[in-house]
Amino acid sequence: MKSITEKAKEEKTSVEEQIYLNALWGIGDEKQRSKAVNNRFKRNPRVGVYDFMLVVTSPEDIGKIPMEVRDIQLKNKDSNFINPFGYFLYQSNNELNNTHVLLSEKKLQVKAVFDLGSGIYVDKLSINKSQFTKDAYNTSCNEGVELYNKAQFKQYFHNIDKDFTVYNVPEIRDVTGENFTKAEYETFRKKYQTKESRAKMYVSTSDCPCKTVNSNNTSKKLSMTVPAVEPGKWRKEHVGLSSRIGFTYGKFRAKIKFPEMLSKDNVWNGITNAFWLLFQEDAEWNKRRDCNAEIAYIPKSEPDNNEALKHSKKSISYSEIDFEIVKESQYWPQTSYANSNSKFKTDNAYNNNEIMVTCTNWDMACHEPKEFNIGAKDYTVDGKTYTLHRWNHYYKALSAKTAAVHDEIFKAPYYYFEIDWQPEKIIWRIGPEKDKLRVICVMDKNISAIPNNQMMIMFTQEWHNEEWWPTAPYKQNFIPFPKKDIIGEILELEIE
Repeated sequence: MKSITEKAKEEKTSVEEQIYLNALWGIGDEKQRSKAVNNRFKRNPRVGVYDFMLVVTSPEDIGKIPMEVRDIQLKNKDSNFINPFGYFLYQSNNELNNTHVLLSEKKLQVKAVFDLGSGIYVDKLSINKSQFTKDAYNTSCNEGVELYNKAQFKQYFHNIDKDFTVYNVPEIRDVTGENFTKAEYETFRKKYQTKESRAKMYVSTSDCPCKTVNSNNTSKKLSMTVPAVEPGKWRKEHVGLSSRIGFTYGKFRAKIKFPEMLSKDNVWNGITNAFWLLFQEDAEWNKRRDCNAEIAYIPKSEPDNNEALKHSKKSISYSEIDFEIVKESQYWPQTSYANSNSKFKTDNAYNNNEIMVTCTNWDMACHEPKEFNIGAKDYTVDGKTYTLHRWNHYYKALSAKTAAVHDEIFKAPYYYFEIDWQPEKIIWRIGPEKDKLRVICVMDKNISAIPNNQMMIMFTQEWHNEEWWPTAPYKQNFIPFPKKDIIGEILELEIE
């Protein structure tokens, strides 16, 4: 009981609530941590192009074929799996005289197309709070058996870090709809200079599942709503959706109508729009490939300090690949360019009509890649140079920022975003149409550890803490609460 009391104090919650959360964690942990390492029932077929090979061998030759080729669950003496295609096509020619290998000219292309109208399941274990209502439950969003069996998405409830206290200006505005101006923003900065003059709060998630998410079976689309705020009921609320099906590798392509982010005067409304991938389970069956370096993976739970370097692990489950759209400078702080091959520059982010499309691979600070970098670094891959950035040796992610004109993405009826996740490379693309995508970032295995475990597909609209984006021209604490609902729509989702 003492440990629960201490945990409740640390998490700034009641003892009763902490007991409930501990119970949820225990149920979820037991559910995930199966003793079976290779949980095939949790693994989904991989999309992509499949070749077909037929091998006809003789009794004399079959004994020469290594067991790890005959049984692909086995590893060789170096603890590696062997690809039968590579073995029979390139390695076995001089060893197997009475074996014939036939490679079909036909190929099978497998693509996953999601039914966005299949409903939204509510997993009570993921809500992370005991006090919530079911008033918004409906036929397309609930915790019932029918949606448990058929819904391809679930509502995503963020974990709220109460170490980040928000002292927000107690004002309400429709930033994008009523043209919130720079002059108004600066007035708020002067009027509410002290923390005591602002509303103290934590960014939150919904207390009413299904109220802020929707699956429309007629239009076949998903929607997310950051709710409007009433005076005195100060809340900045995250909203999100997650697939209930995980995948490894493929081109994850979404057609999205994200909500507008800037007013006509180019003031940010504080929302970060995101399309991303997140590891499916923290379990043995879903571990990513080993990091073979003195400083290996740093677990997500480790703090951002030098002590974390002492607790790195060769193998973990956490993986994440992000698209995040935010109002930011295109450049990093000047300190990030010390000892860098990239030059520090400035832009006019305060005034311009640009937003940053940020691409991030959470490589968990694995130091194995030979080009592992700290600070800003110009890195060339596939003939194009990108400025990639990591805050320090223990920072768990590598990022790049690409400027895009706000109106091009948000005034259009939709925009495409694609994460091309390959075994040794990740490519981020955006564009107005499926056949008009442009590459905005590439990271390969030489600069960042590429994940190979199974991940879920995520869509979120979030209020990020201002500490996370130090070069943002507008600070979250001085951005008013939303006067109207902020709505985003997912119109298509496919993987190929």
